[in-house]
Order: sequence, then C-alpha cells, then structure tokens
Amino acid sequence: MSLWMILPVSLPVLTITGIWVVYAMALYNQHVCPVDNWLYNQSCEEALYLQSGPSFCCTLDNVPLISKCGTLPPESCFFSLICSTGSFMVMVIVLLRYAHVIEKHQNCVLNTASLSTGWICAAGLIMVGNFQVDNAKVLHYVGAGIAFPTSMLFVWLQTLLTYRLARVESEKEKRIKGKKRKKMLTHRLASTSWLTSGSAWPCWPSWLWCSTLLSSCWRA
Repeated sequence: MSLWMILPVSLPVLTITGIWVVYAMALYNQHVCPVDNWLYNQSCEEALYLQSGPSFCCTLDNVPLISKCGTLPPESCFFSLICSTGSFMVMVIVLLRYAHVIEKHQNCVLNTASLSTGWICAAGLIMVGNFQVDNAKVLHYVGAGIAFPTSMLFVWLQTLLTYRLARVESEKEKRIKGKKRKKMLTHRLASTSWLTSGSAWPCWPSWLWCSTLLSSCWRA
C-alpha cells in the first residue's frame, strides 16, 4: 500500500485543526467574541481587545467568522500558513489523482477537467489566506468565490470519473469472463465430437480424465 494515500487524509485534518487553532488564537487575543455569544451591539465604548472582565461588549465586527479570525496578527500569519500549505497539498493530491487515472486506465476529458478545477481551487485558496478580509476585501472575496465553487465542482467531477472508471472496469471483467466461457465451450464441443467418433474409443478412459482436468482449469 502506497504511503501517498496518507496525503488526502491529512489535508482535512490539517485544515480543520488549523482553523480551530486560528480561532483559539483570535479568542485569546480578544480579536473576536466566543462562538456561544449571541448578543451583539451596534457600538461599544472600548475596542474588544481593550476590554477586561467576565463579559465583553461585542459588535458585528467581532463575529468569529473564519475570515475575521485570521485578520489580525499573530493569528493572520498562522492562517496564511494553513491556507498556503493546504493549497500546496491540494495541488499535489490533484496531480497524483490525475497521474493515477492515466496509469491505471487512460486520460479523458473528465480527468483533465478535474486537474484544471483542482488547481484553480488551490489558487483561490492562496488568495483567501494571504489577502485578509479587512485589508484586501475584494481580493479576499474573489479568492473565496473561486475556491469554494471550484472545490464543489472538483468533487462532482471526481464522482463522475470514479463511476465511469468503475463501469469500464466492470465491462472489461465481463469481456474476460466471456472469452473464458467461449474457450471452455469450444473445448467441450471438440471433446464431445472426438469422443463420439470411432477413433476415440480405444483411449476413452484416459481422455475422459484429461478432459475433466482441462475443464476444471478453464473454470479457474
């Protein structure tokens, strides 16, 4: 079993864990409010990071969205690192899948489209991580608009590609079994014709044993 199979599994583990780490850092530095806070005000007397006490005054700018959690340093640096690393892993995974399909079967339009879609998704993810929403809002939203739709499209293309490859493999197995059945039928017909002829009677017992053995081999 190839060790490359660890890469697709490690991608969601890295990204999901990294997002929660970014949220924990933003919460610790009082850049966002907790997820269990549902009370938001229009304005506050002090900024959130200047407040102290068991309760905080939160505004809509302090909602703990993923983009908001990765806006201010130091969590913004870690957020960029997670997105850039995840983008690189996406590119490698997509390329390995593309090569795997070519190696096992052959190249097709769905395989090429999946490669292009995956790499476009990786480019959008880089833009999301390196252009924070408060500093470069347009580029951040452009990256998000590229990354999320193309990631869903990539999943659908891979689903169709996997279904098509499974159907091709099933048809190939049916053809192989059909050829084996034809060979076995031809052998039995030839054996029957030879046994019913007069020339086969003197050595009939030994031929029957050989015919049975050959038939069992064809079934295997």
